[in-house]
Amino acid sequence: PGRSLYAYDPYGNDETGRGEIHAARPRDLGELNGMETLNYRMQRRNLNFAVRYHMETGRDWLGLHPLRERPTHFMWTAEKFGQRHWATTRETHFLETPPTDGGREESWGQSAVGGSRTDDGESTPLARYRDSSSPYLNMTLTVLSCEPRVFEIRNFLSDAEVEHVLELATGETMTRSSTFVSGGGGGGGGG
Repeated sequence: PGRSLYAYDPYGNDETGRGEIHAARPRDLGELNGMETLNYRMQRRNLNFAVRYHMETGRDWLGLHPLRERPTHFMWTAEKFGQRHWATTRETHFLETPPTDGGREESWGQSAVGGSRTDDGESTPLARYRDSSSPYLNMTLTVLSCEPRVFEIRNFLSDAEVEHVLELATGETMTRSSTFVSGGGGGGGGG
């Protein structure tokens, strides 16, 4: 329980206390040919790496070390609350939803198969639907939590982009609602 990785090792024992499943009587490694021995040793290294990975991160390692490289994805540092990072992109906010073509969105940075991410040779995809007040969008990432890393990015999406995401999620076009009080009363009691 609470684990994502279980291993069966017919050639070893559980002297390490890793909780691996072993045969009642371990088999002899001499039964393996050269390639099988190499694969077995690689898997043992992988399982040893998984133990170290779990101790450092608290998560199970589900890759195959060393054949598969450790997962890497750039992540801004979060050394203290309120720490800030700045990122700049040419992908400025959409101010209106680009038209669709046959029910398929032509926009939002997606490219058609074999096509370009830009239309009509523009340097930024679908520039005519974007904020043109600046050629770049500057974003500030503010650290809200160091562990796990949580960043706040104000003004990350424009109103048009938020509406598009909501429409994709709900399948409905969202509109502003209004409140109406019948009888002209303000709803507050008074007397």
